[in-house]
Amino acid sequence: MRVEIFVFIAIISLFSVKALRCWRCSSANPFTTYCTDLFLTPEESWALVECPDAPTEELRKTHRPVCRKIKRQINNNVLVIRSCIWENENAISESCASLPKETTKSCDVCLTNGCNGESMNSVLLFHHK
Repeated sequence: MRVEIFVFIAIISLFSVKALRCWRCSSANPFTTYCTDLFLTPEESWALVECPDAPTEELRKTHRPVCRKIKRQINNNVLVIRSCIWENENAISESCASLPKETTKSCDVCLTNGCNGESMNSVLLFHHK
């Protein structure tokens, strides 16, 4: 009887796992002034969002959702973007690749709820500087 109860609880726990939640904002948006390099936790909870499901079954096999904070320089402007992305578990550094005409100044990737907010040092999975 105890084994059956344990198995039942274990199965329920598997189905009650919630999606990863990450801060989603950009310092380019004048309405998200808290989203600078020095993160000021906003009173608005709408900026902490659940990561969307992977768009394909194939992607789910090789990728996982992560929270990311990336600091890019575009011309003379520095932009900070916090978001949820799907990264390849075998190529973490691809999550921080620079785009054309941009320079990645720093990039942090992490796996816990809200970890791309203010204090990322203890939860980093990957850091690029």
